[in-house]
Amino acid sequence: MITYILIAANVLVWAGFNLYAFLNGQVAVDLQATMGGQIDYLVLQGEVWRVFTAMFLHVDIKHLAMNMYALFIMGQLVERNYGKLRFFVIYFVAGILGNVVSFAFLSGSSMGASGAIFGLVGASIIIALDSEKEYRKRLLFNAAFIVIASAGIGISVNINQFAHFGGLVGGILMTSILVKHYSNKMHLHKNISILILLIIFFGSIFLGMNNPANNAQKLLASLEVQYQQKNMAQVELIGEEILAIDAEIKDEKKQALWYVTDAENQLKKYQESLAHANEMKTYSLADGYYLEAFPYWNLGKLKEAKNSLLLAKQNGSTQTDIDQLLKQIS
Repeated sequence: MITYILIAANVLVWAGFNLYAFLNGQVAVDLQATMGGQIDYLVLQGEVWRVFTAMFLHVDIKHLAMNMYALFIMGQLVERNYGKLRFFVIYFVAGILGNVVSFAFLSGSSMGASGAIFGLVGASIIIALDSEKEYRKRLLFNAAFIVIASAGIGISVNINQFAHFGGLVGGILMTSILVKHYSNKMHLHKNISILILLIIFFGSIFLGMNNPANNAQKLLASLEVQYQQKNMAQVELIGEEILAIDAEIKDEKKQALWYVTDAENQLKKYQESLAHANEMKTYSLADGYYLEAFPYWNLGKLKEAKNSLLLAKQNGSTQTDIDQLLKQIS
């Protein structure tokens, strides 16, 4: 019964978002991410409810169909063997743990019920280990099929595998905590399982809060607000803070460089703007050359500005105003 309710809830949420997006000319997946997806820097800012709501959101119909098929197979099995309450607890604890593990090791946004479903896969493994040989083979085959199929879907729609792993471990541990009737040799001691679960949960929260990419994205969100408000001094300050983070966060630093270079140009800090434009070239030659044209222009060095714009164009810049700028210089 709970299995069917969960399937219905996931399908209705997906249909509702897609219908609303269609009627309002929006992109459904972007709307879902904004409304309830796990956006890690927002979780870091305190929107912790997203680790729960993200379990009911899916990227596209293929993602939804695969997860609901897996939930139909694994959900009935676990619910039938362990009862509604235990099934409910295993599903949601595993799903939340999967998203918390994802928060620790990844950065960006994610959604999907697969972490919770992998928790059911973990529970089904325990069922298999406590079953007769032939039934065990069938259960393990089903579990393996779900894992392999989900991994394949994950490659195509960029589902994060950390949520899968966290959910799988969470399912195994919660089953060890809640279920008493299977063979002692097939599971961890209850107290050990509780300890491991707590270590993973709180350890992941700690790592997520100290994840450089999560912190950089949090700062970027603040930087973008300051930029929209044309508070360029704050843009420069926050951008420098991002650039000072000692970690390989190329995407975040590239975004910060773009804002900082433009802000310093508007603040008439032309040498600093040129220095940051040059730094941008380590990430993107096209963007670096494009950005350095403006401080050159403001310094009256039109020859250098023209050369920078031509080099930006030669390196594949997607900025649509380059030809217009070159005409103005000419």
